[in-house]
Amino acid sequence: EQRRAQAQILDQQRALAMLQERERLARELHDSTGQVLGYVSFQAQAIAQCVRTGDTTRAEAQLARLTCMAQDAHADLRDSILSLRSGTPEHWSFLAVLEQYLAAYQENFGIRAELLLPPGLSEGDFALGVSVQLLRVIQEALTNARKHSLAKSVCVTLACEGAQATIVVADDGVGFAPEALPAHGQTHFGLAFMAERMAQIGGDMVIKSEPGAGTRVVFHAPLAITGEEG
Repeated sequence: EQRRAQAQILDQQRALAMLQERERLARELHDSTGQVLGYVSFQAQAIAQCVRTGDTTRAEAQLARLTCMAQDAHADLRDSILSLRSGTPEHWSFLAVLEQYLAAYQENFGIRAELLLPPGLSEGDFALGVSVQLLRVIQEALTNARKHSLAKSVCVTLACEGAQATIVVADDGVGFAPEALPAHGQTHFGLAFMAERMAQIGGDMVIKSEPGAGTRVVFHAPLAITGEEG
């Protein structure tokens, strides 16, 4: 009877965590879509003005920018849908969902994706609250690899030592100098988003990159949040 009650509590926690996560992702999707549509509207008006004045050269340049924006928005939308579909409250499995996401990422974006797991790693090693946040920061790091690094391949490595987990998302892209990142880059590259999520579970994040040498995003996190059991 006690085991049944514990299982019911765990199911309720899982359902609540996934519902909250989907609501958060839905808000993010709504905000990003609004920004894109605002940009499209502005560019369309500017192009119409160029056409009226006969400035075809400028109109063509703005159309090219609009095309690039539409292509980026389409890729971002597919990425967001992948995130929203990553697991359900009834069938949440961190490692299985991560494998499925990487397979879809490779198929959708043509970027080779590899997952390296240590022998003996099991689903029960990660508490629910930790695994949900880890999945989202991994997805954000992979989005950066697609949008900014121009990577051809990515590799996600998980390792556990004691009560701590280390996750590395590495790509073979163009790389950059982290110290040269402008202040607004924290938002532009989703770094604030990832840092905030890691802080929520008592973890941290380190970015290692050099121009021409790819990027490694390293996440350190406890396997369980205080007061939560896996």
